[in-house]
Amino acid sequence: MSQRQSFCATVAGESGQGFDVDSSVVAVAVFGWREQQGRKRLVPKLAPFLGFISYITVDEGSRIPHLDTAKTQMHAGECGGRSEPPHPSRDGFRRRAARQSPVCCAVRRTAGMWRGAANRKQAGSPRASPSATSQLGAREERAAAERQGSSRRTAVAEVALQEVTHTHARAGERSSPDRQAASGIGGVRLSKENPDGSRIKARDGRQALNSSSSGAPGATPPPHLIFIMVDDQGYNDVGYHGSAIHTPVLDRLAAKGVKLENYYVQPICSPSRSQLMTGRYQIHTGLQHSIIRPRQPLCLPRDSPTLAERLQRAGYSTHMVGKWHLGFSRPRCLPTGRGFHSFLGSLTGSGDHYTFQSCDGAEACGFDLHDGERPAWELSGNYSTLLYTHRVRQILRAHDPQKPLFLYLSLQAAHTPLQAPTRFLERYSSLGNRPRRHYAGMLSCVDDAVGQVVEELRHRGLYRNSVLVYSSDNGGQPLSGGCNWPLRGGKGTYWEGGVRAVGFVHSPLLKRKGVVSRALVHISDWYPTLLALAGVPSRDLGRLDGHDVWEAISEGSPSPRTEILFNIDPTSRRPGEANPRTLRAGFGIWDTAVRACLRAGEWKLLTGNVGDGDWVPPQSLPGGPAGWEGLEKRRDQLGKSVWLFNITADPYERRDLSKARPDVVRVLLARLAEYNQTAVPTRSPPDDPLADPQLHGGVWTPWLGRRERGAGERAKRKGHARTCKVCRLRALFRKVRSRLQRALAHF
Repeated sequence: MSQRQSFCATVAGESGQGFDVDSSVVAVAVFGWREQQGRKRLVPKLAPFLGFISYITVDEGSRIPHLDTAKTQMHAGECGGRSEPPHPSRDGFRRRAARQSPVCCAVRRTAGMWRGAANRKQAGSPRASPSATSQLGAREERAAAERQGSSRRTAVAEVALQEVTHTHARAGERSSPDRQAASGIGGVRLSKENPDGSRIKARDGRQALNSSSSGAPGATPPPHLIFIMVDDQGYNDVGYHGSAIHTPVLDRLAAKGVKLENYYVQPICSPSRSQLMTGRYQIHTGLQHSIIRPRQPLCLPRDSPTLAERLQRAGYSTHMVGKWHLGFSRPRCLPTGRGFHSFLGSLTGSGDHYTFQSCDGAEACGFDLHDGERPAWELSGNYSTLLYTHRVRQILRAHDPQKPLFLYLSLQAAHTPLQAPTRFLERYSSLGNRPRRHYAGMLSCVDDAVGQVVEELRHRGLYRNSVLVYSSDNGGQPLSGGCNWPLRGGKGTYWEGGVRAVGFVHSPLLKRKGVVSRALVHISDWYPTLLALAGVPSRDLGRLDGHDVWEAISEGSPSPRTEILFNIDPTSRRPGEANPRTLRAGFGIWDTAVRACLRAGEWKLLTGNVGDGDWVPPQSLPGGPAGWEGLEKRRDQLGKSVWLFNITADPYERRDLSKARPDVVRVLLARLAEYNQTAVPTRSPPDDPLADPQLHGGVWTPWLGRRERGAGERAKRKGHARTCKVCRLRALFRKVRSRLQRALAHF
């Protein structure tokens, strides 16, 4: 028999999927149950004669009564030169085995003996044929599925094969190193089958995701998805970037996962969150201009399904804890109206971390902590990070491990106001800078919270099938204790310090761990990436700006992303005719007065007013305005409207190449013009005076689209309508005053 031929042996099962095992390694044929440390294990009974030891570990809660109902099978490799799915019948087993080596016959006989013994023991019958036993197992599977009302979860198998060549001496075959390497780790090729029987390649923790939601036999459960977003964490504000802020948990998780060192977000809150939730650039959702303010009648467009809505349709339990900041003018704009089964958190962009009082300017203040759609007055007085962590642990404790989970933890820290519990502030008592000391205490509290979440995942048995993503929503704000050194700029700017973020992925499902990834990744990429992990077909997602980057992160493959459009904000230019000077600077292709930013390959182009471009070293963080005199002030922005940098060679943006490389500038300006052709009109309505919390019991809450209930409520609103003119006039003066204050603060 040729050495390239391989034997074929199906050991247990009905699932129609299994492992391809080369002739140099014999599949496990005989197993028995054993309890070890509270976990069931399939262990070899007669396997010693095969010359190796193998285990299939099954988590508690996965029901595998005997081999014939096991979801895991093993069969041999190429079956006469072609790959075939395992055959559930005894006749098909014998026909393929006859073409193979004598070792296959021994495995077949041993497996048949054990299968018959196992089924006689369960059924209590004198003898049962393999085919009858298979049918019995299939009926049991179908009945169990009907009782549960949902697809069954299969065991997550871990198979370790160790080759011993003397076992194959009877067959006259020895393993070949080339063949062993070609067939995968340890000579084993993992594969799975679609419900239609077609074989597809297994990839990390994703090998089952499409079929699991439909209850297909043999499907691996989709992973639990945990997304943790932190507010205003600077690039230099994590331990593994050399910061003086202590973040041991984040450092450890990142070290055992994949650090994303070419990872980008948006420069301010709402844009980053909108692109995470929709996978679309701002120019395609109408949110090009700034954040969503509390009194704006504006929220995510309904024609863009959110990540939570997609995952909910895929069978996930979806929960959000923390900061929303994507609009709440109508009930349908709330998190519970956009795909989350539960929500505890704030709707606006910032607020007191203890009292949850949030103000829009100085004239409109109200309570902003909601449990679902009601104000959670009873929870006031708790520190936000600790409160949100407690709710996350409650969710994990109550969650059914058999159902996939999407948990979005959007912490309010380390956004202003700078507040932290005393026990975290005491760690930085030596820091003389008060804003930096409080900022550091807030991030240490975040670090502790992430550790509690991961520990709860482990304790509840969810960790081994989970993917945790950690991300900041934008760069740090130097005026508020943040630090992005050595990057240029900060929050609110399109310099690297405003858009390059702290981020990492931690998961047992990663193929590579403990590595640094320099693949280009943008926050909009999480939308298709997480949906792909959940088994949602990409053809159902429509047109997206994000890319599935899981292979780039997990396997080190090249990133499918080659460019990032950070934004095109047409409202940034003064109304009226274009300035001839800025048109000339854009070679007649683009008005460089328009605020825009594009990263393409190694090049980065900025136009318009892109924000303050200072570099702020950690030691220069001041205690007051006078301390800013010694900073690295740059004056090259005066009179300029276009910049070009080679980010690969100059990641700190110290050398502007717009004059030296006009050819590159032309190409990138043309690319901006192409993107602009696909943009939708900007949606930035004026503030609505009816949103004032004082008109709604002192609470920030939806003020449009609610049904009026009862005569008393109608009379109240009718009386308010008579005084609405005065109300609008007062709001107008408040708005003018607020805008003047913001303008003065800017200058």
